[in-house]
Amino acid sequence: MTVVVGTQARSLGFCVRTEAGESCRSLFDDRWDDPLRRQPLPNPTLSATWLRHLVEWDERRPVAIVVEQDGALVAAGAFDLYRPAGRVGPTFARWLGDYRQWFSPDILVDPEVSGAGEAVVDALLGLADVVHLPAAEHGAAYAALGAQVPWLTELPGAESWIAPLPPPRMEKALTRFEGDCRRAARRGAEVTMRIASSPDEVVVALERLFVLHAERWRMRGGEIP
Repeated sequence: MTVVVGTQARSLGFCVRTEAGESCRSLFDDRWDDPLRRQPLPNPTLSATWLRHLVEWDERRPVAIVVEQDGALVAAGAFDLYRPAGRVGPTFARWLGDYRQWFSPDILVDPEVSGAGEAVVDALLGLADVVHLPAAEHGAAYAALGAQVPWLTELPGAESWIAPLPPPRMEKALTRFEGDCRRAARRGAEVTMRIASSPDEVVVALERLFVLHAERWRMRGGEIP
């Protein structure tokens, strides 16, 4: 199957949509999070909100692939393409964000729809010469790659979550927050804190966090890292 960027293609009875560059953000909509919510342990760094902001920071060519069945999104994946040897070299595919993804990336698949993950991999193979996707053995990407790529090369590694630094303890965060509140009060400002715990609250909090982060760098006159 040949996948043409920006068009719809048929594969395994599914409707496959592929978008590259800035236009791939159009696929990171509310439907994107539907298969994410069906994961046994939803990964927040695979949410539509997180991926939309990764596109802003991506220095290569971001690509989004969605697989639909009867109008419902049943599988999806976010990647980027690059050519380490220049224009004449092979095209490599990797996870979108790469080192900015703190948790193990994966493709999103509706567990009740067989073959959907393979359709994502099939579309990606039509865009890249080399696919390098670190994947956990229990993940959907590992199963789909094994089914679609008979020449798959596996490099053993420790099964784990990837995090550059451990998160601070809540007690330490609260202590720092109390100090910030006292300094703000001395300047006549009032600060409140609300802990987001439910999935809907976390989505809203992440949106606000990204806005504050961008504004912070804008006020400094710099670029968002």
